Amino acid sequence: MKHVEKSLSMYAVVVALCAAVMVTISASADAAVIPLSATLEGIQEVPPVATAGSGKASVFYNDDTNQLDWLVVFGGLSGPAIGAHFHGPAGMGVNAGIQVDVGQISGLNSPMLGSAILTEAQESQLLSGLWYFNVHTNLFTGGEIRGQVISSTASSSQRLLSGDLDGNGSEDLVGLTTAGQIFYSLDLATWQNLPGVLSQLAIGDLNGDGRDDIAGISVDGQIFYTLNLSTWQNIPGRLAQLVAGDLNGDGKDELAGVTTEGQVFYTLDLLTWLNIPGSLGQLTTGNLTGGAASDLAGLTGSGDVYFTDDLQTWQNIPGKF
Repeated sequence: MKHVEKSLSMYAVVVALCAAVMVTISASADAAVIPLSATLEGIQEVPPVATAGSGKASVFYNDDTNQLDWLVVFGGLSGPAIGAHFHGPAGMGVNAGIQVDVGQISGLNSPMLGSAILTEAQESQLLSGLWYFNVHTNLFTGGEIRGQVISSTASSSQRLLSGDLDGNGSEDLVGLTTAGQIFYSLDLATWQNLPGVLSQLAIGDLNGDGRDDIAGISVDGQIFYTLNLSTWQNIPGRLAQLVAGDLNGDGKDELAGVTTEGQVFYTLDLLTWLNIPGSLGQLTTGNLTGGAASDLAGLTGSGDVYFTDDLQTWQNIPGKF
């Protein structure tokens, strides 16, 4: 119970201080701030470490100014921290060198609060999910708790989906790790890795060949899809959320999404985006009106519900969520 109470107290501090950080960041109204996070634990160390220590790193990156802000809270370590850094480039299970010496900037006591300016190369690594945060102690000089830095959206989005990837009539599983790695299983016994790092996934038959395909967005909003479970193709543009559905009743699925500003777009050809006027904060798709095509529905920032059955105009459903 004491450990649970300590964890709750730690994350309460994170929530309160994150609010203060976001107020400071939002002072630049035009800034494109990307939220990321890392769950710090011994099991992510290479090799894994048995420890009672744990922590949370909340990270905000401004891709206009290249400024990285962080708030790190931790506890339960075997002793005082002797180092704390962002490391990279490396995925889960791989060690890499120091990119930012957080301890030198913020001190080595929890909470750690600070900022640094990144290079273009560092930005690319960070937003590709190739940085991790590490806290070192005397007992574990290589690191006692570690966490991959990933999109905050990825950590809270649906990470297990299903679809008929091989066209045999049965559903297969697709999984997204907290570090953004993509795996699929065709036999419910083994996983195969699909190279790449994404923060969200959507499943649908994008080319009408009877097999479901995988689409997704990266931590910085870039949109990708694969038709062969091997290589990714990019669709120009950036989105904060992505869904799939047969939007025009042609027998294949199309993609739709919402930008960070709430604009709604869809593509019928996997090349160009068409805008539906209006602003939403969340989007879903389904056959809502019984026609041949799927419809779009969504929530505004204030919780109002709207749907469209013609991809042009929104109709309101009374109520709030």
